[in-house]
Amino acid sequence: MIRQIRKNSQVKRIDDSLFTKILLITNYSLLMISIWELETFYRKRNIIIIGAGFTGLWTAISIKEKFPEKSVLIIERNSVPLGASTRNAGFACFGSLTEVIADSEKMGWEKTLDLVKMRFDGLKKIQAYFKNSEIDFELNGGFEILNHDEPLQRIDEVNKKLKPITGIEDTYFLNQSRIKEFGLGKSEYLIENSCEGSLHSGKLLQKLIEKCHELKVEFLFGKEVKNIAEQTNEIEVQLSEDISIIADQLIHCTNAFASQFLEDEEIIPARGQIILTEPIENLRLKGPFHYDEGFYYFRNLGNRILLGGGRNQDFKT
Repeated sequence: MIRQIRKNSQVKRIDDSLFTKILLITNYSLLMISIWELETFYRKRNIIIIGAGFTGLWTAISIKEKFPEKSVLIIERNSVPLGASTRNAGFACFGSLTEVIADSEKMGWEKTLDLVKMRFDGLKKIQAYFKNSEIDFELNGGFEILNHDEPLQRIDEVNKKLKPITGIEDTYFLNQSRIKEFGLGKSEYLIENSCEGSLHSGKLLQKLIEKCHELKVEFLFGKEVKNIAEQTNEIEVQLSEDISIIADQLIHCTNAFASQFLEDEEIIPARGQIILTEPIENLRLKGPFHYDEGFYYFRNLGNRILLGGGRNQDFKT
């Protein structure tokens, strides 16, 4: 069989066996790693972080700010981060009234307040690093819908507990007038939290990546970690049969997916689902809303509604 190859407007004819050899040589050269690649992209690092989501990016930023001399590489298996960091509702919140009450009953007030403080401080940190306009951060308040008054009986107790964290007397307060304003129909009670709001998760992730580049954090996108081998003084991170990178330290920032390598830890992914409506004419809803201990949540995204939750209906799934 004869094949034709067009080059510089001339047609050259080569036989099939030669064509096959050319393909084999080309494929082989694509698989080989050059000395330049080994000494740059795949060279040894002080720290390797697996996962380029919020956790991985913030971790890299914190390390480089404290230890600018250390080399930090983030390995991400996708071309862009595709985990929970970009697949969420974009809530800037630290817990609804009923969620905080439920957490206090499950793990006590000390751990609950520690968790609330970490979330609250996290929101302040985001605002300290980026302008609101850069990440569509809107501090319009957070809301919770109640259809019974039992949580209201503990609102003063919770506010007193949270005052050292938020710095205000009434973190949560009843605001019935906004039920009609938001078009919430027959909702019995509406709790407002003026310290909460919403943001654009994708834009926040982009700004974090920009900050990492500014701090000389390096990235390998589209590379999946196949195996991790711990030696006495170093760690070998294998990306393929032919490619491995050595590091002094390794940090797992893949959250629910970390169980692939941390087999001794009981890490179970939690189901999450988000849906987005078509544009709704004259939509009055504005801000982030919670219902049923935070297991249900929704917010406006322009003139559409983004909503999700329901995990509590079937935890095993």
